[in-house]
Amino acid sequence: MKTLLERVYMMNVVLYIETMSTLKKLIQINKKCYLTCQDMYSSPFKLDYTSEDLITLFSLFPKLHTLYCDASVFPTTTSNINKEGMFSVKESDYITRKLGDMDLCVTAKAKNDANSLAFIYCYADNIKTLSYRKSIGLYEYYPPLDLSLMTSLKRFECSDEFLLTTLPPKKINQKLEEIVIFLDTFMESYQNTLVTSYANVHFRVILYLQELTFDQFQLWDYLTKKFNVTTQFVIFCNNNNLPCNIIKKHVYLHAKGNALVLDPNTMNSEINEIIQWYGPFSVAVNGNVDMVYKENESHNVFSFEGLDGVFVLSIRNMKHRNGVDYILPHTVHTLSIYQCKSVVHLLNLNTLNITSIDLFSLGRIESIHLPKSVKQVRIDQLYSLSSIVGIKECKLDSFACFTCPQLTELDLVNVERVMIYNCRELAKINTSGNITMTYLSLNKCPNLKGMYFPKSLKEMHTQWDLKLSGLL
Repeated sequence: MKTLLERVYMMNVVLYIETMSTLKKLIQINKKCYLTCQDMYSSPFKLDYTSEDLITLFSLFPKLHTLYCDASVFPTTTSNINKEGMFSVKESDYITRKLGDMDLCVTAKAKNDANSLAFIYCYADNIKTLSYRKSIGLYEYYPPLDLSLMTSLKRFECSDEFLLTTLPPKKINQKLEEIVIFLDTFMESYQNTLVTSYANVHFRVILYLQELTFDQFQLWDYLTKKFNVTTQFVIFCNNNNLPCNIIKKHVYLHAKGNALVLDPNTMNSEINEIIQWYGPFSVAVNGNVDMVYKENESHNVFSFEGLDGVFVLSIRNMKHRNGVDYILPHTVHTLSIYQCKSVVHLLNLNTLNITSIDLFSLGRIESIHLPKSVKQVRIDQLYSLSSIVGIKECKLDSFACFTCPQLTELDLVNVERVMIYNCRELAKINTSGNITMTYLSLNKCPNLKGMYFPKSLKEMHTQWDLKLSGLL
C-alpha cells in the first residue's frame, strides 16, 4: 500500500525552526519540503538569524507576508545596510523594499537598544505585534516609545513597570486588541496605576504574574469595584491556591504551560472568547460555587460545549443546588470529573471520541454509557451507579472500579487489566470469550461467589487466593 504525500499550502501555518542551518537542511530533504517553504506566508517564529541571512530568508519564502524578527539585527536604511559591505546596492534596496511591504512581528531584546528603537520607528506602520523583553533599558533613549505611531499594532508585550510608567492610553491606537504585561509581583503601586489609567480602554489587558497572594487579590477586587473598571483584565498566575468562589466580575485564569484553570462563573459568558484567545490543550474547571437554578426544575443542564477544541478536560468540586446533567465538549479525549455530587447524567458521553475516563465521587449517577473509543476507565465512589452500558463493545486496556455499592453485574469480555475493589453488591462478572486479560485484582466483593478466569491471565490477586492455593 502506497501513501501519497500531497503538497500543502501553508497560509496560516508557522514552522517551528530555531536555526538557519536546520532550515537549510529541511529544504534539502526533498522537493516537497522545498516547495512547502515556498508557499509559507509566515516566517518561522523562533528562527535565529542575522542580517547576513536576509537574502537567503527572502528567497526561501518568496510569498512571505509576515516576518518574525529581532529588531536589533536589522539595519533601518539602505545606507546602514551598506556600512558593513555585506550587500550590493541592488540587494540593499531589495531588502529595504521587502521589509516595507511586510507585516512585522517584532521582538526587542536587551542588546543593541538604540538600533532596536530606530528599527521600530522606521517600520512603525508595518508592526502588528511588538514584544519588549525584560531589562531592555529603553528609558535612556529619546524619543520615548509612542504606540500611537504604530497604526497597525494589535498586540504589545512588555515586562515589569515599563508600560505602567511610560505608556498612557492616549498614546495607543484604536486598532490595538491586547496589551500583555509580565510582572514578578502584583504590588499596590502597579494595581493603582492599572485601575486609574486603564479602567476604561478599548483593548484587553493580560497580566502574567509570577506570584499573586490572597491579600493582593483582595486589594485588586476592591480597586476594580471602587474605580468602576470596565476594561477586560485577564490574569494568569502560577499559584493555584486562590479560592475561586470570590471571583465575581473579572476573569482570572491560573495557567501553567498550555493548561487553564477556569472559575465556573465564566462558563456561560466569557468561555468562548477565552478558548479562542488562548487555544488551550487542557482545561480544568474548579468549583466551590453554589450554582442556583429555577426551583421548579428537578434537575438542569450545564453545558461545557463552549470548550470545543479542548482535548483534556477536568471538572472538579462543582456544586449545584439541584441535580444536573452535563453536556461535554465534542473534542475531549481525556475526561476526569471529581467530587461533583449533584451530577445525574453525562448526556453525550457515548457519542464522544474519548480514550480515557476518570470519575470520582459522583453520588447521583445511576448509569453511564461508555463510548466505543475508550481505552482506560476508572470509576471510584459512584454510590448510585447500578449499570455500565456499552462496556461489552469497548476494547479496554484497563478497567478499575472501586466502591460502587449498587453495581451488580459487569461484562468484561474485552479488557486487558482489571481492578475491582469494595463493590459489595457485585454478583456477576462475565469474562466469557476474553482472550486478552493479563491482570486481575479483585477484593471485597462478598456477593461474588465465583467467575471464569481467562487462560490469558499472567497475574492475579483475588479474594479467593487462599482457597485457590489450598490453604483454606
